[in-house]
Amino acid sequence: MANYEARLKHRRLGAHTVQVKVRYGDFTTLTRQFTVEEPLTEAGDIYRLAFRPHRPHGPQNHSLIGWA
Repeated sequence: MANYEARLKHRRLGAHTVQVKVRYGDFTTLTRQFTVEEPLTEAGDIYRLAFRPHRPHGPQNHSLIGWA
């Protein structure tokens, strides 16, 4: 995450949208996209947005497939 933060700051960019793809134990795959008004440049803020709770199927085993 720190590498992404450094790259964003170096290029004077921020993230308005974070996308996450999760696969649950029953192979259900969900893609979620979160958008904020103010651009995020801190790694911790991006992490909290990307990995906020997203368990519509209840507490199951799940794997993070990707985030952008």
